[in-house]
Amino acid sequence: MKTTIKQLLDMAQGIAMMRNSGQPIPVKFAWALGINAKRIIPLAQVAEELRQQLIAKYSQKDERGEPVIIDGNFQMADAAAFAREMAPQVAEEVEIDLHMVDIDHLPASIELGVLELLAPMIRE
Repeated sequence: MKTTIKQLLDMAQGIAMMRNSGQPIPVKFAWALGINAKRIIPLAQVAEELRQQLIAKYSQKDERGEPVIIDGNFQMADAAAFAREMAPQVAEEVEIDLHMVDIDHLPASIELGVLELLAPMIRE
């Protein structure tokens, strides 16, 4: 299926949230998460490396030349330029073979936010 880098990053975040949730995960759903993690995470890591390069390029720097972080957020010297350069990267389409999982194999207590992140791999 075709998907955007943004959707891959969202799915990687959703997979991480499920893995760290501490809630029991049905076997078929866990299987799909594992397979998709192996397919998605390498692509998401490439996108994250690019993001880090752009952060290094456009962020405010402290006296040691390190990016300034306040309340967990990078402080940008030129946020507009960062956004201009990042937008086409996350909008880029890639082809990926996702392992689909039926909606009835999801945990009953899955949070809506996680469900939305994982939506491209869920079949109704």
